[in-house]
Amino acid sequence: MTFCKLHLTSCSGRNASGRTPPGRKTAQSVVPWLAAALLAACGAPAGDPAGERNPGTHAAEGYGDAIASARALIDSLIVVQGIPGMSVAVGRGSEVIWSEGFGYSDLTHQVRVTPETRFRIGSVSKPFTAAAVAHLVEDGVLDLDAPVGTYVPSWPAKRWPVTTRQLAGHIGGVRHYRGRENFSMASYPDVLSGLAIFEDDSLISEPGTDYSYSSYGWNLISAVVEGASGEPFLDYMDAVVFGPLEMAGTVADEVRPVIPHRTRFYVRGEDGGAVNAPYVDNSYKWAGGGF
Repeated sequence: MTFCKLHLTSCSGRNASGRTPPGRKTAQSVVPWLAAALLAACGAPAGDPAGERNPGTHAAEGYGDAIASARALIDSLIVVQGIPGMSVAVGRGSEVIWSEGFGYSDLTHQVRVTPETRFRIGSVSKPFTAAAVAHLVEDGVLDLDAPVGTYVPSWPAKRWPVTTRQLAGHIGGVRHYRGRENFSMASYPDVLSGLAIFEDDSLISEPGTDYSYSSYGWNLISAVVEGASGEPFLDYMDAVVFGPLEMAGTVADEVRPVIPHRTRFYVRGEDGGAVNAPYVDNSYKWAGGGF
């Protein structure tokens, strides 16, 4: 099995006002294409890699031509899309055959991206949370088809009951962000307090009848995880997901702690170039997009 991992220094396709500059594709829109190209390029051994690398570059012998081809794709993407920096890792089976950073994690201080650079992973937080949910189901302490109120007694009664299974499939009727809610600057001390953003809102559809993407639905799932496990969500994630998988570099994107190698964050300015991103506190959405 060949796997490919990509991380981009946060430079949203939207500018500081929340709009996408006209005539410009977002970096996110080309990442699936790039990932496919990297997998194809690194699918077969060739010559040996050569040339100057960012610090920390790892390249297995025998893949030089493939890596050179992939590097050319990335160099072009960075220029065309105006991406400050990115990190890539490609592996086969249990072997990492290539990992490298490109560009900068901090434009002001010209700090280069390395394989150790830590990025916000956004909604990739959801499948990690799903692993914790699966663990609870296997342990027999979580019923995916029970109303969420079984595990979150403080969840207000709605017109219809909603289940964890429905929330996980984005068919639970819980709304997504409104306006600039995803640029929240408020600090929430725990999972339950973060639910206050949306818990009093009506469901937008009867659960099970309509698909509507919702990060808030996954925030509610994190409260279910707490209720079923009897542990704080972040503690449980460390105990059953990140710890066993030896993912010591994956942590909550908390504002106050110093997180070594954490990248700075950027959005696009009105001219399409990178500008410093607004201050964001992700404590309201660990499960939905906060690692």
